[in-house]
Amino acid sequence: MQLLRDRYAPDHLWFCDDILGLKSQWLVAWSTAVAEAGLALPFLCQTRADLMTDANVRALARAGAQEVWLGAESGSQRILDAMEKGITVEQTRAAVARLRANGVRAGLFLQFGYSGEGWSEVQATRALVRELLPDDIGISVSYPLPGTRYHAQMAGRLGEKRNWSESDDLDPLVSSRHSRGFYHELARVVHAELRVLRGTRALKTLLRRPLDFDARRVRHVAGVRHAGPWLIHRLRLEAERRRPGSTIDRTGVTA
Repeated sequence: MQLLRDRYAPDHLWFCDDILGLKSQWLVAWSTAVAEAGLALPFLCQTRADLMTDANVRALARAGAQEVWLGAESGSQRILDAMEKGITVEQTRAAVARLRANGVRAGLFLQFGYSGEGWSEVQATRALVRELLPDDIGISVSYPLPGTRYHAQMAGRLGEKRNWSESDDLDPLVSSRHSRGFYHELARVVHAELRVLRGTRALKTLLRRPLDFDARRVRHVAGVRHAGPWLIHRLRLEAERRRPGSTIDRTGVTA
């Protein structure tokens, strides 16, 4: 990290280790050493929800963690158990809450299409996203990796495609209840729901404070590309209406 800082002066780092901080004692010691050496830089990393204890989250924040991605995979505990993931839905909830409390963005990896997943499990994952409103999500379909128990279980159901190079993140290699088109549309819907809900929450936050509602700030806070004159006008009216002593009603007309 010192070499990178001295030679390249990066403004952020990405640790591409699959599970940064797999050993908790190492993570705490490393973060302390990084902070004491003045090497803390904003960084992104991947880890596990069950590793996000209070001590570990504080350690990540101390070392400069800006964004942490977790393999939440599913909002259904039955599917997580079938995957032998070794985590609970509640641990994902707790991890996201701890990261946010320490000023760290939380991203969630999600998987659809695992063997035995039905509509209720799909809905459980959508519900988890709507509940937690993570800062970002990544969506894929379950992929049977050679050498794993899941691959052995699914060997008889593999289609003609046998390699990731012949597929993509949302192209099932195992025959399932739903088509490739279904998973592409599902991913689009879940991403759209998250954008809308995060934008709505951000706008509500804006309305609680006396701010100058310019288009650039609305786009930034709400996460939308376009904030036209009508939206800016309505936000200004709503902000004015909520001020003590305001004479503006819900229609924008002065009483």
